[in-house]
Amino acid sequence: MIAPFEASKLKLERAAEHLQEFNREAIAYLNSKPCAIVVEPFPGGLHEQMGTQSWNARIRKAIPTKFSTLIGDAVHNLRSALDLLICDLVRINNKNPDNVYFPFCSSAADLPHAIRKRNVHRAGRDVVQAIESLKPYKGGNVVLRLIHDLDIADKHQALLPVLSGVSLPLGKLFGTNLPDNVGNWQSLIDHDGQMIIGTEDYLKIPLGTELPARFFLALDFGPGVGFRPVIEGLHELAHEANRVFQALTSLRPGAVFPIVPPVGGRGGAAPPSRPVTPPNKGP
Repeated sequence: MIAPFEASKLKLERAAEHLQEFNREAIAYLNSKPCAIVVEPFPGGLHEQMGTQSWNARIRKAIPTKFSTLIGDAVHNLRSALDLLICDLVRINNKNPDNVYFPFCSSAADLPHAIRKRNVHRAGRDVVQAIESLKPYKGGNVVLRLIHDLDIADKHQALLPVLSGVSLPLGKLFGTNLPDNVGNWQSLIDHDGQMIIGTEDYLKIPLGTELPARFFLALDFGPGVGFRPVIEGLHELAHEANRVFQALTSLRPGAVFPIVPPVGGRGGAAPPSRPVTPPNKGP
């Protein structure tokens, strides 16, 4: 049998590999200049009437749908690592790992029930206390809870990021000495031709000019968090999963599995063996 905690560790390492691959491909995608902010006439004839213009997003290369699988696989491996971790803690305690899961729940009040329902108590009182301190519920440890929520979301829809633009150098645009980090601008871009800013033409920027905007990828991390830079957010999730791994494995240094695994559905020890009587095959 694989050594205690090794399966969980392998899942964490696999998640890191998915994140590294996503990071490489995301950088290559952004370096290909997939989008530009272009100065265009304001729609509805207002450009001719009032001298207004709009700064529109022009998507030239769609976000690869493969990104959703890399993100989903990374999240799923993080989530699986937590379940495998709890199962190993139960095995080490010579209890049955059937129906054992990491006890995510909705609130602090629900946690004792979740620990019982997910059979985490089979791992020992110190493990239960450690889980309680981790606060794996909504409003508790937000980052830890996100691992569960994103894993559930990935089963119903693709976790595909969107483009976001940031840092239009307003000093250069206005012809002043403002530093480039003044007036950082950010907007989610979900379709070609999306208007980012409508403005009067007092800047005298020629129509067709591509503004020097920088872009990154953002992902919706769910209620209470919203859109965040995807690479930064996913690495935060991975860091938290590894922190949980270290906290719980430190409770059982040098642990080994019992020689005879338990059987049965209530987490007890193996029942005494019974002799097996061969069937009577007749004369």
